[in-house]
Amino acid sequence: MAPVPASIAEFLKAKRIAVAGVSRGATSAANPVYRKLRAAGYEAIPVNPHAAQLEGVTCYPGLASIPGEIDAVMIATHPDVSIEIV
Repeated sequence: MAPVPASIAEFLKAKRIAVAGVSRGATSAANPVYRKLRAAGYEAIPVNPHAAQLEGVTCYPGLASIPGEIDAVMIATHPDVSIEIV
């Protein structure tokens, strides 16, 4: 197995990671990332302005609406939306 690049290892030190781009549908690239983070023990926080919940967890409309601090953000959206999130 190849070593993990330092930038990725640093990102994975985070405990609370917002995942922007999760969807109620099954085709979103963000959903498997969200599930994998949760399965690995991270507090993954779903972000989608069009969903109130995702898999029984509160889904937030934007990063500013997430209570408390977040350590990192995973953006898995269409490029047009990604620039708005950044």
